[in-house]
Amino acid sequence: MILFFAGLDDAARRGIPVVFLVLMIPLPALIYNQVTFPLQLLGVANSLSKFFRVLSSCLARRKRSRPAELRPSKSWKHAVASVR
Repeated sequence: MILFFAGLDDAARRGIPVVFLVLMIPLPALIYNQVTFPLQLLGVANSLSKFFRVLSSCLARRKRSRPAELRPSKSWKHAVASVR
């Protein structure tokens, strides 16, 4: 009705506050949860992939930096013989 009686300029000027008021109405929890749950899963998957990437690089670096006497031997018989 504003567009019909006052014109396009007045409708555009009054449209911003009306849109703002409409966006202030909260969404129902069912719709909100349906939208946010996949995003939460995406965030968890992203953080887990980063965690395992850092963990594997730390373990690889640790494995390379051990002295030869602390590295696990190829056979357990060799380890037992070196203890005696």
